[in-house]
Amino acid sequence: MQDLALYHERLRAMASAILRDDHGAEDTVQETWIRALGHGPREPKALGAWLWTTARRVALNRRRGELRRGWRETEFARQEIETSSEELAQRVELQHQVSGVLQNLAEPHRSLLREHYIGGKTVAELAGHSGVSLSTQKERLRLARAHMRRALEREGIGTPGSAHWSILALALPKGQGPVWIGSLIAMKKFAVITVALAVASALLLWKAPWQTGSAGPGPLELAAEGSAPLASVESPGLSPRLQAPEAQQLELRSPLEEQPKVAAPLDWVVRGRSQWIDGAGGAFPRVHLHLTLQEGTEADGQVLDSIDLETGPDGAFEWALVDPGRTVSIAAVLDKVEGYNASVQERTIAFPDDGPPQGILVRLAPRDAWVEGTVRAGDSAVQPGLPIAGALVHFNGAQTHTDENGTYRLAVPSRGYGSVIVSAAGFRKGGLTPGNLVAGETTKIHIELEPELGIEGRLFGYVRDARGAVLAGAEVSCNVSREGSVLSDATGYYELSGVEWEPGIHVACKASHAGFAATEELIGLPPGESAPALGTQLDFVLVKGSRLEGRVTDSQGNSVQGARLWIGTNARLVANRKAYSDANGAFVFEHVAPGSMLLGARKRGQPEFLRRIEVPKTGEDLRMDVVLERGTPLVGQVLDPSGAAVAGATVTARRASNSPLAGGAGIGSSGRSDGSGRFSIEGVPSGDLNLRIRGEGIVWTELQLEHDGSEVQLVVKRASGIGGRVIDAKTGRPIETFRILLVHHGDDSLGPRVSGIDISWVMGGVAFSSPLGRWSNSPRDLFTGGVWTRVKVTAEGYQPLITDPLQIPIPGQPCDWVFELTPE
Repeated sequence: MQDLALYHERLRAMASAILRDDHGAEDTVQETWIRALGHGPREPKALGAWLWTTARRVALNRRRGELRRGWRETEFARQEIETSSEELAQRVELQHQVSGVLQNLAEPHRSLLREHYIGGKTVAELAGHSGVSLSTQKERLRLARAHMRRALEREGIGTPGSAHWSILALALPKGQGPVWIGSLIAMKKFAVITVALAVASALLLWKAPWQTGSAGPGPLELAAEGSAPLASVESPGLSPRLQAPEAQQLELRSPLEEQPKVAAPLDWVVRGRSQWIDGAGGAFPRVHLHLTLQEGTEADGQVLDSIDLETGPDGAFEWALVDPGRTVSIAAVLDKVEGYNASVQERTIAFPDDGPPQGILVRLAPRDAWVEGTVRAGDSAVQPGLPIAGALVHFNGAQTHTDENGTYRLAVPSRGYGSVIVSAAGFRKGGLTPGNLVAGETTKIHIELEPELGIEGRLFGYVRDARGAVLAGAEVSCNVSREGSVLSDATGYYELSGVEWEPGIHVACKASHAGFAATEELIGLPPGESAPALGTQLDFVLVKGSRLEGRVTDSQGNSVQGARLWIGTNARLVANRKAYSDANGAFVFEHVAPGSMLLGARKRGQPEFLRRIEVPKTGEDLRMDVVLERGTPLVGQVLDPSGAAVAGATVTARRASNSPLAGGAGIGSSGRSDGSGRFSIEGVPSGDLNLRIRGEGIVWTELQLEHDGSEVQLVVKRASGIGGRVIDAKTGRPIETFRILLVHHGDDSLGPRVSGIDISWVMGGVAFSSPLGRWSNSPRDLFTGGVWTRVKVTAEGYQPLITDPLQIPIPGQPCDWVFELTPE
């Protein structure tokens, strides 16, 4: 009970730090305990991590709900105040008339409109119920709207200049298109009359006289034909608040006023497509996407518009909008695609001069192969070889659990990279990379998990600020811990478990809190220790950090908007903090941690900017102006030693490391060679360059080049391959399941190590499963011919084998290494 009480207090402190509301924090903790009673973890050891994760999720959802509720209450209260009692009476009268027209409409049009606008069924749902295609159902709905519109016009409701038309026009807030329909639905005062007015307005304004001759369909037409009916729009997150620039805003007026302006054309078209993860062609499955247009570059920007759409047979999709005329971001959420691994870039930024995004990619990989096997306890467990039930097995988004016998079977993609990763309560994570996954075939992979460290694997401590005050709600993360990350409690205390300590290896741990610079520490074992007896204490002190600001200009001093800036210790870190320059070229980073940092900036078509800066511990403000030079295109051809063109090679160019402008290891600009081996790269600086060439079937190549604008020829080597068989030394029969690991030969006179291959070959090994005992490298492993390596082969029930140094054959020569294993 004492442990549970301690959990309760820590959870409440965490929730209070997120919500800044003690009552809400207590409700959050109560809901967490209720969820724990019904769906909590089976293992007591996992309770702490489960409670932290669940309570944090509940608190964040509660906070988002409060923000949405506040917006709705403010918006709808404003609209209620602006609506007079006389207008309400007119709307009620109009509601009765519209209801009568709808009631007298011929079938099947009457039922179809009711199901769509009143019943809330989407076009897709209507099509499925009727057993017709989506395009046929859209046509049926179009005809139903046309009949209803003509019936309304016969009653004088749809005639411009009538009192009814004035009511509909005045009910439409300036610049908001059909949003008022969704707003009325959520307004208490107009709940009775909403449906009829929504139907009438959607049908009348859908093809109203003032829209005739427009460049494209009006926004209401798109809303009516989209996947969600207008009557289902309830939240501000789905309300398209996008307005045209001031000179183009649509403004509906009473006929007594001046004539209404023409609607702005929907000519700002966002486009995207599906793509196989390996770039191959072929037909694509239909994918459902939800796109949201938001103001600015941040994830919490004001929602301007949103849409649910489906990719076409060729994988393409598009979204037509009014030009926002300002910086916006498009967030993409992808529905689960059965039978496929699917991913999409979460956010795409569009600046006024860049036009709409044209390359939002949905990457797909069919789960067309299988992996199966067992998960058992390793040699250091209390019961070695014991099957582990309920272990989570996952591979690139696909996942399953082991049964009571510790066995699993999982559908996985044969294309792309990936490893089978297994986790279970009380054990360290483990995994293997499968070799040569083949569509339609099964690969067997057996995995052993070692016991998780107990108290000696505990990492704990306190988080404080520079004055020594404790910081509650600080996030402390360690990627080798069982929880991954936790929040500090009201006393600033945190605790992570299951940290695996290995001699000579340092573990990265990070602490962050709003308003402070994130701090990262490397911690490892003292010499001579295999594991700390009581765990390791690591305290964090967070400082406010420095404010770094500046301005991005081109070489002529003109402001550059939309440059993407980042700051961090390494150019390739995904976790680097990012910002974008505004219309004046200005940018700012708040709370930059002290120490040596790299500041980078990029803009399409211009060379990368990179500078190293020293951020002081004293926290004073810093300034760094960025000048983006004009780039010179780098064009040329990729060839092999015989002079044959190399297609599909990626060429990356960046400043040479000895350049005074390099400032560190930058990212550079890239291009891809076509069928004739030709490539072109924009935004390349003149002078000394480092070039890196990679591609399937060629060896990873790095070259030095002085770039003066001339065409270049890049010669690369074709990659070699390795492979062979694994057999029983006594019987000569093939061994079906085994593992191949490449080991350094240890003789420097034999030349360099093997490079340009998947790291699994040298870290953990690659798992193979073949009835004939055969194995080989995959096309993505780029072995250099002529280099040497030793090979370690392991299989269950056999003694490990480590070979003498073997030379990888030159390209084009066969390789058939036969390894004989002796039974234990």
